[in-house]
Amino acid sequence: MRAPDLTADEVKDICPECDNIEFLGKGGQKAVFSCLIDGGRYAIKFLDLTNVQSDQGPQDLLGLDSQLTVSPMEDIREDVLARAKREIDIMDRCETPTLVKLGPIGMTFVDYNKTDCNIKCDT
Repeated sequence: MRAPDLTADEVKDICPECDNIEFLGKGGQKAVFSCLIDGGRYAIKFLDLTNVQSDQGPQDLLGLDSQLTVSPMEDIREDVLARAKREIDIMDRCETPTLVKLGPIGMTFVDYNKTDCNIKCDT
């Protein structure tokens, strides 16, 4: 999985409640922005689940367990989402002025198409 390529303007399209959006950085899986929401400074992170890939092909993974009830790609996505939820839980418990807090938006699923700016959010 790679970090999504988003600009501050695209983040504003996705999250219109955010102001003063600034790109902070990109890691292996996330693009991170700083923004203001109702006057408070928060971090907003984006994952691109459409690019989740495994080092093994789907057929290789299916061969590992004949009792799989979801596709290997769905299983990988679930793992990525579980890690993101753990990170959110940990950051919510941290009390330090040096850490930008995750904002009131929470984990939201967005279907964003750069071509036609089609935005669909699910919480």
